[in-house]
Amino acid sequence: MDVVYILKPGFHNCAEFRFSLRSLKNFKHDRVFVYGFKPAWLTNVIHMPMPDKGTKFDNVRLKYNKICRTTDLSDDFLLMHDDRYILSPIKKMPYYIR
Repeated sequence: MDVVYILKPGFHNCAEFRFSLRSLKNFKHDRVFVYGFKPAWLTNVIHMPMPDKGTKFDNVRLKYNKICRTTDLSDDFLLMHDDRYILSPIKKMPYYIR
């Protein structure tokens, strides 16, 4: 299962994002995709550059649309944000459907 992050520019040191990436050790995953901004220190991820041009809602919608059109992404993926953490080991991620 791949992990997907969407990021916007403007973070100083991206501390929350660093902690979120570190927390992935608690979840068996394949690749990490980052859509949008890529901090200079970030390596070993698949970066999909997307400049932010409109409102924050437009930017997120465009990134979600690109995620859905990415054929290289696994069918099942985990959508993460910089302020989400996996605090304890998880063997299988449950599905949440609205």
